[in-house]
Amino acid sequence: MSRQYYYLYCPTAAAAPVGETKKNSQCYARYGPKEDDEINASNSSEESLLLQQQTDTLRDLVKEIIEAKPPQSLPSIVTKYLDVLLAIKGEDGVKALKLIVQEASQPEEAEVACEYILNFMEAFVEEAKAMEETNKLLLGKIMRAISPSDTTITSSSSTSSTSRSYREEKLDTILQEEKDNFTPGFLRHVENECRRLANSSSITKDSTRLLETLQIIYLRILEELGKNLGEGALVLGQLVGYDDAAERIAVLEGALTVRGVHFAKELSTLTKEVLEGFQEQDGKVVVVDQELVDRVKDIDDRLNGYLDWNG
Repeated sequence: MSRQYYYLYCPTAAAAPVGETKKNSQCYARYGPKEDDEINASNSSEESLLLQQQTDTLRDLVKEIIEAKPPQSLPSIVTKYLDVLLAIKGEDGVKALKLIVQEASQPEEAEVACEYILNFMEAFVEEAKAMEETNKLLLGKIMRAISPSDTTITSSSSTSSTSRSYREEKLDTILQEEKDNFTPGFLRHVENECRRLANSSSITKDSTRLLETLQIIYLRILEELGKNLGEGALVLGQLVGYDDAAERIAVLEGALTVRGVHFAKELSTLTKEVLEGFQEQDGKVVVVDQELVDRVKDIDDRLNGYLDWNG
């Protein structure tokens, strides 16, 4: 930049030689890099705003718990706030709950609600750790069963252990043996592993092959769950047990693929009867968990879409 244009865009630089513009000049203050103190203040402000938002959300949760009727709905209420509860830092969460109790018009009820939240999260974290380890072991068992390195067949056999047909048979066998262990949490674990590999910054031939294998396992599990769904209320009871909507619909679609339109019509009739039963009995509104109602409605909507397309 020429001296003329330098002075035009930064007039305060005229008081000092070019290249030695004072650090506290108007131009530097406006366009120069931010000071560390300014950056720290900005970060602190953002953190304070986030903490305030999280505290407000926790206040809403405490209010819902206090007003919850019947008490059986408490777990589903807390589950709706899991994202915030897991995101907030431990010390910040405790401080926020203490503040909520102090500000509450009914401190004793607020304290009981906060105690329930803390106990719920402690149990949730412990259960999640145990489930994660169980899911890792189960997935490892399936992977080892279909691994090309399996040596259960001797070299003199006409069927190679590395053949596609052999591995498909092994997969069918292991899926049959472990079908009772295919929980929503396990499905989520496999799906997360697929997502992790797909989003990896470095894709290799081995990671690509592993991703394809995991995707096959995931789809085959959905098919297996679809085959083993029973009739009527049993089907619906199993489906509403899935907390994650995507998993619930994926299992339903697996069942529809295997069992077809007749099954879809039968299940659709049942879901409509259940939804009607939720609404009113003998002129009185039935008190049920709203989360349960939403899950049944989600299943009913998917069945309607399937029947509109295939019926």
